[in-house]
Amino acid sequence: MEELDFGNIVLFLCYVVILIISIPANSLIILSVSFFKDLRTPVNLLVCNLSLASLAISVLHIPFKLTSYLNPSQVSLQNKSIHFCRFLQIIPGACIISISLTLIIICIDRYIAIIYPMKRHWKITSKRVYVFLIPCWIAAFGLSTVYILFLHIRSFYGRTYYLSRYPGSHLDINITDNYHNLVSVISFNRLLYWIAFILIAFLLPSLAMMVLYSIIAGRLWFHRNPSDRLSTLTLREQYNQLKQNRSVIKILITCFAIFIITNLPFYVIVMLADLRIPLPLPTTVGLAIRILGMINLSAVAFNPIIYGFSNKSITQGIYRILLCLCCNRRLDRRDKFNTTIRIPRLGSRSFTTVVWNTALE
Repeated sequence: MEELDFGNIVLFLCYVVILIISIPANSLIILSVSFFKDLRTPVNLLVCNLSLASLAISVLHIPFKLTSYLNPSQVSLQNKSIHFCRFLQIIPGACIISISLTLIIICIDRYIAIIYPMKRHWKITSKRVYVFLIPCWIAAFGLSTVYILFLHIRSFYGRTYYLSRYPGSHLDINITDNYHNLVSVISFNRLLYWIAFILIAFLLPSLAMMVLYSIIAGRLWFHRNPSDRLSTLTLREQYNQLKQNRSVIKILITCFAIFIITNLPFYVIVMLADLRIPLPLPTTVGLAIRILGMINLSAVAFNPIIYGFSNKSITQGIYRILLCLCCNRRLDRRDKFNTTIRIPRLGSRSFTTVVWNTALE
């Protein structure tokens, strides 16, 4: 019992740190993009959508997890009401799917900006972003609604979890042991839902990042620009180009690695547990789900740092807002930011690096 209490305290503190980072960071990104007109570029709008989904998870989901870890033996409101339970589950489910779909569009936008910078008709415009966001949230809430319609409260490995009970089918899969004794039954409808969820929330974003970011990294690492072939750059300028290209590649690797680490382990163990597949060491499954769930939700704190604060224009907008709050200065919605594409002159920074910085802005 003491070990369990210590684990609850550690997880409680981790969630508190996530809230401390997530709520101010995501709120500042949303406020800066919505307040300054010059910041409403396509990429900034997508980053703002990431922050909106992350902020919804931080405000409407994580606080209730804090109460469960603070008083694990107390029967809370979400354990009493199935409707309140469904509300708590549809918010993170829809937001996670929306974040995954938004990451795919950000990945495609960066790919076009760097690999095909001159094909402006391919670029994602602000109008296209608004058109994308509407079906994105409709699909997110639609898939989450399918999950909560069959939701029920179940005690699992000594704790209360929210699991779905799907209707039976003749296509259900029976798992037996060596003596042909029935061990578990995998619901076919439940399996279909998990295939759809894993495909949209994890496989498509991870494949898009792996393929497109690999092409971008290869372009930045091996490709030489026309200005480089003319040998007009000094050694210092060539070193700065190489350094900038390597920093971009590090950002790509960081985005992909964090997405895999925060999602893959959690989805695998929750899917196996929800499908009733027998797992080794069942007594540790509950603790593993709680730890991996915390790591999964930590993305709401990582996303604004990676996609928001690495953006120069958003950082400038946040700085002006903080300066206004601290020094009582007046803000102007028409403030200008450095968000335009400038073609580098001969002998200046590499073209792909400038386009990448513009894509981040």
